[in-house]
Amino acid sequence: MTSLFADLDVSGVRAFLDSVELQFRKEGERLFRAGKATLLDTPATGVFRFSIDAEPPADVVLTVKAGAGVMGVCDEHGSQRCAHAYAAAKALLAEHSHALVQNLSSRAAAPAAADANAGSLEASVRVSLGRALLKKEKEFIREIAEMFKSSRGLGEVSTQELRRLGFHQASLFEYRVRIAPFPVKTEIEFWHCLLYMAEAKGVKFPEFIVGVTDIGVVRERHARWKDSQEVRTWRSQLAEAVQTLDVPSPPRDAQVAFRMRIRPESVSLEWRRGSEPHFSGMKRAELESFIKEFNLGGVTLSEGSEAIWLPFLNHFET
Repeated sequence: MTSLFADLDVSGVRAFLDSVELQFRKEGERLFRAGKATLLDTPATGVFRFSIDAEPPADVVLTVKAGAGVMGVCDEHGSQRCAHAYAAAKALLAEHSHALVQNLSSRAAAPAAADANAGSLEASVRVSLGRALLKKEKEFIREIAEMFKSSRGLGEVSTQELRRLGFHQASLFEYRVRIAPFPVKTEIEFWHCLLYMAEAKGVKFPEFIVGVTDIGVVRERHARWKDSQEVRTWRSQLAEAVQTLDVPSPPRDAQVAFRMRIRPESVSLEWRRGSEPHFSGMKRAELESFIKEFNLGGVTLSEGSEAIWLPFLNHFET
């Protein structure tokens, strides 16, 4: 699992959520479901800084220590248990769940992995240039490859690594940051995401590799991700507007449970509704219907199922 969450005290975070007053809990839940809580960085072990896109915007710092509980500080309210802190804590649990599912998926897919040279950046650049690489060119590419290995497929790099590559505006504090909002599976994808980030920050990379790199696909993935965030916000606003109308609220269904079924060749999502005796796979129509029902607040998830459903929903909508 990513080092961001390796020592996360999940029970402590849940206890913190339960301690928030109901009025703040409702507002915090609305902010979280609308995607308004974004993880910015982790200045130190167990410290998580979030940006809350509210009116006015705010930053929340959560300090999580095993056995010592959770302390939340909001620069807008100065309160430990406000709606902003609640939304940040919910987002932290979602990040943890997402990392856990990604870890399980990568282990299940390992037997079917391609050969070791698949996605090799060095081989790709060598073929594109049509010549052998110079020593300094190999050293640059191998540094990228080492960064990819340490990222564990989650697209995370350390601020120290970024500074070595020329990102001089990177923080002097040592922590890991994401270079993409989606999983990065190969060295080549990792390099494309780094180059995309470098262009946005005005950082120059060696011309021998930039000249043979096309990041069009990564641009499109970032654009789709941004569009999906806007759509999610729009859907949340629409759902809120519907709830304010003078119409009966949708009936709350019986509790729904989810589980991950892990096979040697795949990982799949299964569900069980109400008093049904067995779990089963979700058909496409059932999935789309359930997402609509979930966004309107018409279903109840068990505590463990919520940790599975939220990262799956994020992956499905992006």
